[in-house]
Amino acid sequence: MKSSPKIWAAYHSTVVAPRRRLGLEVLRRGQENGELRTDVDLDLLNDLFVGPLLLRAVLHPDADLPEGLAEQVVDTLLEGLRPGSSSPVSSVARPS
Repeated sequence: MKSSPKIWAAYHSTVVAPRRRLGLEVLRRGQENGELRTDVDLDLLNDLFVGPLLLRAVLHPDADLPEGLAEQVVDTLLEGLRPGSSSPVSSVARPS
């Protein structure tokens, strides 16, 4: 990124920024619909959803991302972000 600022700027404006905007729109709708708590920082939440996938891709570049990883990340995060009256997500693996 620092070694090629022009390439990074082009990549960021055409790939990163549009996907980030889309993710934030989805999260805002979730707040508006009462599916997410209203006190949650949506920029941080978006990073929390994307971060684990990027981290695995960077730390294990030759490995496939496990089937269902994105869903597991979303379910795990949403378990702690739902308003208090919602029922818990049943698909989240619980420690024994």
